[in-house]
Amino acid sequence: MNPKYLDQLEKLLPQRVGLIESRIWEAGRQVFSPMGRIRKPAVVVRPANREEVSSVMRWATETNTRVIARSGGHSFDAFCVQDNTVMLDLRDLNQATFEGDRMLKLMPTSTNASVNEVLSHVNYVLPGGDCPTVAMGGQAAGGGFGYLSRLFGLTLDSMVDTTVVTGDGQIVMASQAENSDLFWACRGGGGCAGIMTDMTFDLCPVKHVTCIKLDFQWEAAADILILFTEMMREGPIEMGLKLKIRTTGPGRFYDKSCKNSGYGGMPLVHLDGLFIGCEVAALEYLKPFLNHPSLIDSIVVEKDTYRDAMSQLVPFDLLHDPAPRNIHPIRVASDFSKGGINEDEAVAIVQFIDQLEYAPDLAGGCVLLESCNGAITDASISDTAYPHRNAELLIQWEMFHDVAVKPELIQRHDALLTGVRSELSRILTGGRYVNYADRLDTPRNWWGGNLERLQAITTKYDPNKQLISRMWPVECSEE
Repeated sequence: MNPKYLDQLEKLLPQRVGLIESRIWEAGRQVFSPMGRIRKPAVVVRPANREEVSSVMRWATETNTRVIARSGGHSFDAFCVQDNTVMLDLRDLNQATFEGDRMLKLMPTSTNASVNEVLSHVNYVLPGGDCPTVAMGGQAAGGGFGYLSRLFGLTLDSMVDTTVVTGDGQIVMASQAENSDLFWACRGGGGCAGIMTDMTFDLCPVKHVTCIKLDFQWEAAADILILFTEMMREGPIEMGLKLKIRTTGPGRFYDKSCKNSGYGGMPLVHLDGLFIGCEVAALEYLKPFLNHPSLIDSIVVEKDTYRDAMSQLVPFDLLHDPAPRNIHPIRVASDFSKGGINEDEAVAIVQFIDQLEYAPDLAGGCVLLESCNGAITDASISDTAYPHRNAELLIQWEMFHDVAVKPELIQRHDALLTGVRSELSRILTGGRYVNYADRLDTPRNWWGGNLERLQAITTKYDPNKQLISRMWPVECSEE
């Protein structure tokens, strides 16, 4: 970086600019994906408020410097940590405030855990993800799936307004009534059109919450998978479940939330989630699973609060740290599907895990399925930048690898994904989730028919492409 430009930046934000190997710089690289911890940004800037974010973006425009924003640092490919770039580390914009009358004010690095803590004394929730250290900036910008999505929709569906710093440093309010095009792009656009520094959400009322955790023998994996998809297609929208089909054993998967996850290296089928209602009703709906002969272990228990239920579902001992050292490097890809999964397709998913478990050149992984119907489909494809309103399932493919992943293994993973996608081609929509971005994805996969509109809005608010984003990544800087 030009020393003159760096000097300008340090004068703008004294004590908040981190050069290589400084405390601020090292903290910026500590992200969830171990891949990010071996990359080297040129400088990390840590603004204290939206005005300082604005100052950095004005500096970036004046010096023709591109900037990448980091909120929680949970992108599975560590996208926010790029070599030789300026990182805008937003960790100090982390306030979460319950305003009363169902309104919640959030800044981008407030987390699922901090939101649940703020709301622990009221019977309101913000629909969102389950990982406690995921931050709201990226979650709301991309979508925001969770156990409550079928009942209340995505995180972004609850947003009522946001304050955005644009590519040239302007501070802009956006809502349905004001700068509605920017508001549209902020909900599902993956942060391409600007940096959200403040967000307001309309909360959802919740009283009775029943926690669900079920484990099944591997031999019944295809059968349980079909039962799950039937439940998510036909069951009550108050039932939010995730199906996790995973490898186990030393070096293959470690998850204390799953009681039998290390029982000898055989894959495991794990079903967990929430029912917004009483335990008696949940037990009735879950009979097909509870009566299944392959059931190993079950917990169905009503909790006093949503926060209590989540604390039983999520392994807080693993995920209390945004950059836990015991997390495997992991490649995550995704697909959206529509239509029920038949027996052959269920077997293809099972065989994907079989290969990850038993092939000597592979290191394990997981397939996670969650429903994206119900309230998510109440909005139309064009209502927000998020386009996948006609899908029924979100499928997450996870594959472990070393930090310094070899090209041969990347190609092997590509072949696995290509093979299973071919087997599932009847039901796959072609859409993929931007928050699970993968090397095989394109912007068309993420935004479908909304792509051109999102590009136009992004260009309007960031005409010089100062923000490095999924829309305009590093290699687009000379376009």
